[in-house]
Amino acid sequence: MNLLDDTISKNARYLDASGNLFTIFNNLEANIDEVLFRQNIKDLVFCPKISQNMDGLVVINGIKENNCYDVLFYNPDGSTGMMCGNGSRCFVYYCYQYLTHSSPTPDKIYFTINGVRYHGSMRNNLISITFPPPNKKPEEICFEVDGLSVCGYFIDVGTPHFVIQTKNPIEDIDINAAATSILSQKCFSPNGTNVNYYQIIDKNTLRVRTFERGVNHETGSCGTGAIATAIIYSQSINGSNNIKIIPTSKSELIAEMEYDAKNVLTGITLSGEVAEL
Repeated sequence: MNLLDDTISKNARYLDASGNLFTIFNNLEANIDEVLFRQNIKDLVFCPKISQNMDGLVVINGIKENNCYDVLFYNPDGSTGMMCGNGSRCFVYYCYQYLTHSSPTPDKIYFTINGVRYHGSMRNNLISITFPPPNKKPEEICFEVDGLSVCGYFIDVGTPHFVIQTKNPIEDIDINAAATSILSQKCFSPNGTNVNYYQIIDKNTLRVRTFERGVNHETGSCGTGAIATAIIYSQSINGSNNIKIIPTSKSELIAEMEYDAKNVLTGITLSGEVAEL
């Protein structure tokens, strides 16, 4: 069976979230079996409008109780089981544009990915997603690559990330080669990790570059990478709670950190622009 010739054109939209590109597939009416998404991933992540592959596939798979959407995410290699921040922002944009026309626009869009509940909203033309805090504290990991010491922090924000600060110009890093060497380390086996480098521009602004596993190269931006980097940086300087992330695409993301009276992180909101291709 070839899934998609006609079905894709009727149910797929192609969105750009701060330089991160996604196919959004509305499965509410198409009702396609989940197995077929992996089997046809190459067709689903190819965007005929710009003749290139997207960075992932977001499937609106159903609606649970209390108008909470069931959302699936797939990397271009067919891997799944992780959160995607910018892909989720594209989903929220899609909801506001195409799924709320018959009722008043809700203040929040609720959804689950991999059993974790999130909510998103539109404000001031920006699309935002609110994340719960990580279940575990960041872990510092150091090792040698080609005789050079590499130190960073491993953190799981629904997707695992290894976050490294660089004091050298971030644009000089061969991130695809560096990440490939990092992923060869046993400490990241068997599931691997995304790799993020960041450079401090000022107290509240970071340049960030991300190598995404499953895409297997650097992407224009990464939502969970922005969140992971913001958490590591915020905690290293004791609580900056509004951090501007400038990714490779130069389309800014904002990470807003929420702390309680004891300076414990209670939530993170990621905001940025989304546009339809």
